Amino acid sequence: MLNSYDVSTNETATTIASSPDGMYNTYTSITYIVEDKDIEVGSADIINNINFGATNGVSTGDLLAMQGHILGIKPLPKPYAWLAADVNNSGSITHLDQILTRKIILNIISIFGTVPTFRVVPKYALSQQWDFAAPFENRPFEAFWMDIDNEDRPYKADQNYLHSYLDAIPLNLLNQDALLEETWTFYAVKSGDVNFSFDPNNALSPLEYGLVAEPHDCIPAGDDILVLLSLSEEETLEGFQLGLLAIHHGSIFSLG
Repeated sequence: MLNSYDVSTNETATTIASSPDGMYNTYTSITYIVEDKDIEVGSADIINNINFGATNGVSTGDLLAMQGHILGIKPLPKPYAWLAADVNNSGSITHLDQILTRKIILNIISIFGTVPTFRVVPKYALSQQWDFAAPFENRPFEAFWMDIDNEDRPYKADQNYLHSYLDAIPLNLLNQDALLEETWTFYAVKSGDVNFSFDPNNALSPLEYGLVAEPHDCIPAGDDILVLLSLSEEETLEGFQLGLLAIHHGSIFSLG
């Protein structure tokens, strides 16, 4: 299930709070705006401008889930996990997405580059007046909808399509739809976070695990270091990641 974060504001996102309904929501008050003005609704800029790093919610668990999907062992749930997994914006989920995600986890890169930190689906596009919800939920990479300007919006924008269905929607504030709450609500998917573990407070994973070992500033040559993991009986360990920093080039050798 998606984590849910309610972003409440007048014009820009300022506060984040979680709730258990399985969606990311933002509500914007427009009761004070009466002018004839076109604005962008559902833009990812609001969330992406908040200081959430690309690594938040992205871990080895996501790599394992991607692997299970690619091998056909356990498909990722549609549609949001698919959007989260396609970090190279190819319209498919492949080992190339795993490679980019691994680079994020290892801090080799700080951004995915081809996709923003959050990808945003306006709830407005999923309402009953548009024939988009069913195709999106069943075939997210093939779905498209025709917006209020009669523009077709597929998953990927290219030379034939100016905008993706993930892009913001232009709306005049005198349009009656501006009075609807769903017009100001969007679903935000954290890129790379296919198991939906993103935490707006940058908290640690809720799993009750920990390292049982004394910290070492440096491992002397020839020394053996034993790293123990403790895990509560209720949890299953699917994998973990260990990082070593080499101060001098060639100072670390793998023996198997």
